[in-house]
Amino acid sequence: MFTSPKRIQYCSPAILLRHHTASASDYTASTWSQAAGNVKSIQAYHMYTNGWCDIGYNYLVSKQGWIFEGRGGGDDVKGAHDGHNCGSMGVAALGYFHTPVNDPTTSALLDALEELGAWKCDQQGIAPHGSSWYAGYGGTMTNVYGHRDVKATACPGDILYGKLGEVRSGIAARLAGTPSSGTLKGVLYDASVGTSKRVQGTVALADGTFVYTGTDGYYEFPLGAGTYGLAGTAPGHASASGTETVSSGDVWESLGLWPASNVPAHTDTDIGFNLFQATFQGDVGSPVWLAYSGTPGLPLTPFAGAGTLWVDLGTAQILFLGSVPGSGTLSVNLSVSGAPAGTILHTQAYLLWQGVPRVTNGAAWIGP
Repeated sequence: MFTSPKRIQYCSPAILLRHHTASASDYTASTWSQAAGNVKSIQAYHMYTNGWCDIGYNYLVSKQGWIFEGRGGGDDVKGAHDGHNCGSMGVAALGYFHTPVNDPTTSALLDALEELGAWKCDQQGIAPHGSSWYAGYGGTMTNVYGHRDVKATACPGDILYGKLGEVRSGIAARLAGTPSSGTLKGVLYDASVGTSKRVQGTVALADGTFVYTGTDGYYEFPLGAGTYGLAGTAPGHASASGTETVSSGDVWESLGLWPASNVPAHTDTDIGFNLFQATFQGDVGSPVWLAYSGTPGLPLTPFAGAGTLWVDLGTAQILFLGSVPGSGTLSVNLSVSGAPAGTILHTQAYLLWQGVPRVTNGAAWIGP
């Protein structure tokens, strides 16, 4: 980072501020060098357009949980991030966590925010659930707050702002010495029989992370401490969702799926680099519309009388795939060209099944 030492000032933080950078391209970075390049671009804008001595944020965090130092000068340097600055540490999440982009937070991002916050709270004796005098603001402010709390702005975005309670609790758990990670485990099973009959399908977390189960129905997610929403779906079954709190060790949360003859089957199969085959069951001649989104719709919600939604329609794209042929099954090869490595798509189709408009079960695909 290039800085001007003559203009560096120091203020011991009493509170911690959360921002987002409001740039969709910041979120799509898939490598450390790409994320670092985005940080450098922000620094250049702050210095050469805003005329500041350096980047305004004290720290920046990517969706992968990578933490970047922002303003040079070392610990407790005064930033330029909310118009008040003295007495706060400004931390920006790389991404656009607000409409119209609606980037989802990831468990890695939130974990890094909590770890960074716990370090500063421990150093300065800050209570994550409390409030303190904010010198630059000239008033009392919650100790972990969002930019919008002190200025007329949407920052840090509705999605990230809605996670501040979880971040405060995660910081508090770390300060209390509570183990900060565990493994969420479970099985998909036939709810009409019980856990002895396993189901092969897809299980996803609210941040979009997902796994395929084998014929044993087993799934697991290594996670930081926190409460997570999850959902499961499988061909020929109604979807199911739930929540579970992870603190340490193994935490089990199995999902029972009810067999349903009125849920048309749908699978996504990887067939090559940035390619997958989507296969749908439907009435012969029925048009097939595909909805795809980066996150599943948690909690699951009904879509009129057509079934239960798996994708997040707030961020979904719609694609017409064609009509179901005489075989009763439509298979389409889909290319996701130009997508960053690790791109996740949650998919669901809308078509006629047994003479009634229905949505298929949900499926998912991840790019190489």
